Amino acid sequence: MMLHTDRAVAGISGGRTSARMAYLVNALLSFQNTGHENAKTYDFIAQLEQDIGRPIYRLEFRSPPRGEPPVNATFEVVEHRHLSRTWSTSPFRDMLECLKAYRAKVKGLGPVAPWARSRICTAYLKIRTQRKWCASMGWGHQRDYIEYVGLRADEPHRVARMRERNDRLNTDERAPLADIGVTKADVMAFWSGMPFDLGIPEHLGNCEFCFLKDEADLATAMLDPGRSTNPADFIAIERDYAPMRRGRPSYAQIAAEAPARMVIRNAIASGVPYVVDLPSRRIKLIVAQEIDRAKNGAAGFSCECDAAKEFDDEVEAA
Repeated sequence: MMLHTDRAVAGISGGRTSARMAYLVNALLSFQNTGHENAKTYDFIAQLEQDIGRPIYRLEFRSPPRGEPPVNATFEVVEHRHLSRTWSTSPFRDMLECLKAYRAKVKGLGPVAPWARSRICTAYLKIRTQRKWCASMGWGHQRDYIEYVGLRADEPHRVARMRERNDRLNTDERAPLADIGVTKADVMAFWSGMPFDLGIPEHLGNCEFCFLKDEADLATAMLDPGRSTNPADFIAIERDYAPMRRGRPSYAQIAAEAPARMVIRNAIASGVPYVVDLPSRRIKLIVAQEIDRAKNGAAGFSCECDAAKEFDDEVEAA
């Protein structure tokens, strides 16, 4: 099946689901880079582009002059080899500095950072960057073109929210995978038969230190030699801007506790005693988390930011 339209865009997050969708839609394909993707994400995008025989446009957020409204942000189409992959040059940092300067100058407020109820990273770096790119081609408002999103049939609540947004905003978002009944198992089966795959373990994912991940996955990622992002970058964000894990242990705490957590995890797996230097309250919680992990496996969180259009409504900063 190949869906056809003259005005359509599909966001390719670098995950397996949206990459599977790329084979089904005849649309412009875009990847919005945050600068903090796992290195294998970039390799996967390049392999996907070659296999489908169509370009995947790499887009990056570009802020307006400091102090100007963030809604004046633009974008840049970037060659693959020039994609930002470091904190010092990342669109993520550019966005945080943009919001910080604007809030200080216009609102007299302090800096902000993404958190569970205000996913400004998704809104600015992914969704709005893609829409500004579409507008630059003369497509106008998103009600004037189709946005294909990588939602599956086993995500009915997200599909329902997408359809509600269409009714409320008179937009045309579509979920082709959900429409034909594709589930996560189907996506995994598809990639198991392909000559290339993403190759990132579940606990890492594309955005290795997403604030929505559970503590066990974050601790595992921090100690994983295959990670591409420095945990110190996210510790610095919470120190210099604002907490990203409000009401939950910070990145700094998770990093400090990670070695002790691994001792507990290994002890649970082997059935041997353990001794760790942590407060008893934290030990009890970590033990409970690790027992659940041993029983049910890793959480396997998948953000799928390019399909998370609902979070554009949650921006608090601009």
